[in-house]
Amino acid sequence: MPRRHYDLDEVLALAESGKVAAEIIEELGLTVGERAIQKAVNKYLGPLPKRAPALAGDRLRRRVVAWMVESGLDEHYCAACNQWSAYPCSIRELRQDDDLGSLVFVCRHCVRPGDV
Repeated sequence: MPRRHYDLDEVLALAESGKVAAEIIEELGLTVGERAIQKAVNKYLGPLPKRAPALAGDRLRRRVVAWMVESGLDEHYCAACNQWSAYPCSIRELRQDDDLGSLVFVCRHCVRPGDV
């Protein structure tokens, strides 16, 4: 079995504090690869929560939805079946152009491939 060239407790402590493998390697001055650190962390700590930017969602979509709501559309009203939805609706493009005015909301029942 290969011998580790780093202190596992230090690596795990840094991983629990939110540092990723590249930051751990840089901080401890290790010579192992990122994948070795990732494997060790996954083995002893399990999958850790993702970083905040990855969980933040799609900022562009949020801005488009905000513009559509500001323009008078309701995020919970489906333009295809004209019914209210308890969940936020998807966005459908009515015409293939660059005009944001051609976007409408559609519910989960009316959604098609290509709707966002």
